[in-house]
Amino acid sequence: MAFVFNIFNIKVNGVTSNGNLDFGNVVQSGHNAYSKIVGGNIAVGDFSPSSSVMVNGVFDPDFSDQGQLANPANEVFNQV
Repeated sequence: MAFVFNIFNIKVNGVTSNGNLDFGNVVQSGHNAYSKIVGGNIAVGDFSPSSSVMVNGVFDPDFSDQGQLANPANEVFNQV
């Protein structure tokens, strides 16, 4: 069965440390990130367009600083 999510307005104040924002039926399985990006995003007011500047983007395929090589995350099926 298909799902339709009509999201008209959402305000997120901050997402850090490998965080994500999910809508609907989602399975979380092993968060891995192979790129590092430093930048910022700003939106002044509730209805203004957001603008962002990404200063540094680096592809990082080594596993030395990614803490999920020996112990991958378990899947999370029961969302509240």
